[in-house]
Amino acid sequence: MMKTHIAACGVCLVVATLAGCGGSSSNNDGAPPTPPISSAAACTALGSTKIAATSIGAPSNGATVASATLVAASSTAGEYCQVNGTIAPVDATAPNINFEFNSLTFDPLNPGTYQAQVQQVSAESDATNPDLSAFIAKGGKAIITHGLADEIVSTDSSVDYYNALVQKFGQASVDSFVRST
Repeated sequence: MMKTHIAACGVCLVVATLAGCGGSSSNNDGAPPTPPISSAAACTALGSTKIAATSIGAPSNGATVASATLVAASSTAGEYCQVNGTIAPVDATAPNINFEFNSLTFDPLNPGTYQAQVQQVSAESDATNPDLSAFIAKGGKAIITHGLADEIVSTDSSVDYYNALVQKFGQASVDSFVRST
């Protein structure tokens, strides 16, 4: 039972490591931004990827992606990259742990047929409405903070939201109920 949990944990950590292989959109060196690569090229590039044991987070001797194949969208599922590989256990006499996962190739800047769903989820989850009148009327206080670990959520969105609060309520009012870190 314990080996199953460790194997499952190792696979999850490999998945998390590979999910971050899409690169970075940050451009801090002044160089022109790198153009995005196609889903097929990004998927193919995962093939033969070596993953260091330290990146897996569970005792192992690392992992290797054996194959990465782009699977076209169907009527029931969107396009995805099917990734197969092995995790090498610490015990050389133990069998390798095989893994397979499907990584979506969804581009949030060009959602295509998912446009309506993206708009619906965004309307439900995005904090873009600065009308906190009811919150303020009940004596609410807000702390606004923005971590930098998630590159998908731009720090500019937090600044824009704060500025929208100032525009709606005025700086003095915002200073009375908002603290930012």
